[in-house]
Amino acid sequence: MVKTGGINVAPVEVEEVLMTHPGVQLAFVTGVPDPVRDEVLAAVVVPKPGVTLTESELTAFCREALAAYKVPKLVRLAAEHELPLTTTGKVQKNRLAATFFPDPKRPS
Repeated sequence: MVKTGGINVAPVEVEEVLMTHPGVQLAFVTGVPDPVRDEVLAAVVVPKPGVTLTESELTAFCREALAAYKVPKLVRLAAEHELPLTTTGKVQKNRLAATFFPDPKRPS
């Protein structure tokens, strides 16, 4: 669960919507710390091979299907090999925020 602005949002619900986009191969949603809203939703999307997507296109797609508070505020496109994986090949969702949405105040 991601708590954004006092409302709980299930990342899987947003992921399911993103996965219905014809150009999306994989989608992962996580919470990213936000000083005002506790957390904001952030999506990491892997496009299908040969498909060109934009962050704004995916945000607009989500706006059509989700309530405003469920639309990811941050969207990053990534190649599948960039995803943080466990030794068994599963995506480490707990590392997505640090990998794709680093905190500018936190030293690297």
